[in-house]
Amino acid sequence: MKKFFTRCILLNPAFIIRRFLRGIRTGEFFWDVYYALKFFFMPTTGGKNKSNYFAKDRWPIYDFKVNPPKPANYQIVRKNQQQTKNDINLKI
Repeated sequence: MKKFFTRCILLNPAFIIRRFLRGIRTGEFFWDVYYALKFFFMPTTGGKNKSNYFAKDRWPIYDFKVNPPKPANYQIVRKNQQQTKNDINLKI
């Protein structure tokens, strides 16, 4: 990749001219300039954006230490029913 870059771009000005003319002919060059300028002149954001959630005081409060969630029973592939039950019992 490094040889290609050196050979095609740095040591071959005809390649640069061909790419530039093709970009003008297809309009790609102008879109690249447009989006580059749009990117460079975008305002920077330094402050944090705080979100205002609706009715945050009415959200439920869960206590997972007192009421832990039930274990999920996922499908275990290529095992018979007895091996699956043994695996589930070992996890609990």
